[in-house]
Amino acid sequence: MFIIPSLFEPCGLTQELNNALKRAFDYYTRNPENWRKLVQNIMRLDFSWDSSAQQYEELYEKAVIKARAAANLA
Repeated sequence: MFIIPSLFEPCGLTQELNNALKRAFDYYTRNPENWRKLVQNIMRLDFSWDSSAQQYEELYEKAVIKARAAANLA
């Protein structure tokens, strides 16, 4: 069970969040060794602001390159 602070959620987001939590708990209880490996692997990932900013900058640069290329074709 989880509590959502709204009266109405028509898009199914809360149901999907509930389903994701059920799958996670199921995996945790049925595959404890794999769960530990999963946690260790995820903890190695870099979710810092620096990393996020770098990824955003790279994505933005790609978008600019594509936009310029499309403008040159027009």
